[in-house]
Amino acid sequence: MSIDEKIARKLLKEIMDNINYEVNINIMNEYGEIIASGDEKRIGKIHLGALDVIRNAKSMEYFDYIDNDTESSKPGVNIPLFINNEIIGVVGVTGNPKEIKLIANMVKMLTEILIRREIDIDKQILKQTTLNNYIYKIISKDCHNYVSSINIWAENNNYSFDIDRNVCLLKIENNGKYDMYKISEYLINKLQNIKYFYKQDIITYIGNKQFIIIKSFNSKEKIQDKKKIINYFFTSLRNEINIDIKFFAMCGCIVNNLEDMHKSFEQANFLFNYIAHTNNNTYFIEDYMLEYIILNEGYFSSYMILKNTLNIINKNIAFKETIITMSNCDMNINKTCEKLFMHRNTILYRMKKIKEILGLDPINNHMDRIKFYIIATILKK
Repeated sequence: MSIDEKIARKLLKEIMDNINYEVNINIMNEYGEIIASGDEKRIGKIHLGALDVIRNAKSMEYFDYIDNDTESSKPGVNIPLFINNEIIGVVGVTGNPKEIKLIANMVKMLTEILIRREIDIDKQILKQTTLNNYIYKIISKDCHNYVSSINIWAENNNYSFDIDRNVCLLKIENNGKYDMYKISEYLINKLQNIKYFYKQDIITYIGNKQFIIIKSFNSKEKIQDKKKIINYFFTSLRNEINIDIKFFAMCGCIVNNLEDMHKSFEQANFLFNYIAHTNNNTYFIEDYMLEYIILNEGYFSSYMILKNTLNIINKNIAFKETIITMSNCDMNINKTCEKLFMHRNTILYRMKKIKEILGLDPINNHMDRIKFYIIATILKK
């Protein structure tokens, strides 16, 4: 293992900011080259004392060498840096060796702690990157191309895709007070400690204030209870949040195999793009099933069948706003009047003209109501 030069210089600054002594500190790599120093002129030179420590596996070296063109040493103490029982470099503290031995040991300890921290950060980044890569494979339409690798990854992480799951998209509405990466850690920690969080749940932050949650369910939970469980899951999260952030969640259908996981994601993503969402709400594809069918698989067919009717409506603003608003108000005349700020007789007159010109009577005819709703959905798109 080698010490990265940028990391070494970053660590050196942290160390020197926290050591209240007038000493110079050098960090040398496994070849004895100074890669970070309080005296920048020494960077790039070979430190003889560090080389002696590395070659002879010494625990500490007191030295008093003289600088020249290729070798750089001053009186002080060198101590090897160990990570996982491997010497990865040397830290040197310049000064009277008898006086700075204690300081040198403190610097060594702090340097190793900081290096381990950087290693842990790198591991965490790698783990997060790997997790995101596999989640993207899981929710991809081309998931069938990655089944073998996904199954190996799932087995190594004790995940199963032979259980009921659904995909939820969670979007944070942040007022700009907080760093999103800190918020992501905060929220994931909260999620992992609320009721109905299971070991099989997979959560990741994907950037742009969005999270993907591949929620799992217990086999004992009835299908009619699973929507309630998800609602409770996100309501509990809202109750646990103690800082000024809000979120909304979009939930796809429940599936029980890997190959169908992308469908649940597509549905959650449809809700994300379709709904004029508001903070602190949870939305389910079951409540927007007709819109999803119309605007996805059935959009082209629906549009072609209703093309002539849609052309007439698009030329008549009164028809268009009445159909959309009546649909949004579940065919309630009074609510439609309130939304459009119109008298009841005006709306009734418009509905009469819609019946005469378009042949639609959604108030009294069940099939016309379905067609009316399909038209409204296409018009809104």
